[in-house]
Amino acid sequence: ALVTALPLAADEMKANFDDAKPGELPAGWESGSFGDKAAPHWQVIADQDAPSKPNVLRQDGKTVYGYLVDRSPTIKNGAVSAKFKIQSGKEDPEAGIIMRFVDGKNYYYVRANSLEDNIVFYRMSGGEKKAIKTVDIAVPENQWHDLRVEFRDLDFKVWFKGKELFSAKDSTIKDGGGSGVWTTADT
Repeated sequence: ALVTALPLAADEMKANFDDAKPGELPAGWESGSFGDKAAPHWQVIADQDAPSKPNVLRQDGKTVYGYLVDRSPTIKNGAVSAKFKIQSGKEDPEAGIIMRFVDGKNYYYVRANSLEDNIVFYRMSGGEKKAIKTVDIAVPENQWHDLRVEFRDLDFKVWFKGKELFSAKDSTIKDGGGSGVWTTADT
C-alpha cells in the first residue's frame, strides 16, 4: 500500500512525507502490528506517480493489522483522510486509516479491500476486531483512492472518492487517540 497526503485533523494539519528521508520511517511515527505474522515494513520511497511529489509511504512486509501512527496530536473529534494505492496482495489486499489509536489492541479503522471490493469500518477493542459497517464498492488495484473519516463523539462518517459512503455509530473508544494508516497480510 502506498499512502500520501494524510490530513490528521479537521484543522488541516497534514503529513505528506515529501520531506522525509527515503528508506526510513517518517520522524515521530510509530510502527507496529497485532498478530503473529512477520512485522510490517513501512518506509518512505520516491514515486513518480505520487499525488504530492516526490514521496509516498509504502508498506511491503507481511503482517496482521499493521499500523503506522502519529500519536501527536491526540484527536477525539476530527477527521482523518488518506490517498492510497493498493499495488499487491493475494491474501488480503487492503489499506486504510486509523483514528482514536490508544495502542495496538484498541483503535478504530476503516479499510478498503480490492479483492472483496468493499469498505469496512472496524473497531479493535482488547485485541478483538468487530465490523461495525460494510459497504460493497469497487476498489481497483493500482489506482489512487481517497478515503476519509469524520468522527464526533459516537458518530462516524466515511467518504470514498470524495462522496459520503456511509455513517455509523459506536461508543466503545470514547477518548482521543493517535491517527495513521493501516494494512494487513501481504498488501
